[in-house]
Amino acid sequence: MTNPNCKPPIVLRGPPGVGTQGPPGKQGPPGKSGAAGARGCSGKDGAPGDRGPRGANGTGGSTQSITNKGMPAVVTTADSDLACAIAVQQQPAAGSWVGVAVNGIVCEVGNATKIGCECFFSGNGGVTPRPQGSVQLGDLLYWVGTTAFYQLDTVDEIDFIYEV
Repeated sequence: MTNPNCKPPIVLRGPPGVGTQGPPGKQGPPGKSGAAGARGCSGKDGAPGDRGPRGANGTGGSTQSITNKGMPAVVTTADSDLACAIAVQQQPAAGSWVGVAVNGIVCEVGNATKIGCECFFSGNGGVTPRPQGSVQLGDLLYWVGTTAFYQLDTVDEIDFIYEV
């Protein structure tokens, strides 16, 4: 049984590409505009931070270290394993934080702890985690895979992020 509201199918006859194109159709009227969106809330700006100590040449501030970039990781299998055989190569600025990125992703660095962090710096073979602001030239990085949820491999690339 056929539906009386349906039109019969259009049947094309003849080879494709034969015939001429018809004139373009007319443009319809413009549609209604949508309602304006709700305005988002704006927060207050935070207070400015303290300025760093004046530098030796009198210009003030410190600069970002350009060393300790693109370093290969060491294979880790347990917490507190050495993460990178290359130590901190420049003395970090006094009291400054030393950050770590693995494959470009910033990690949670311990502050005098091995608990709840993905990695930490130590100057005595990973026995004692160094407090942030006290990381020194020659300190090494250690990995906490259970917190990071993965272990490192030699294909991983490590960057230290710090001011000198």
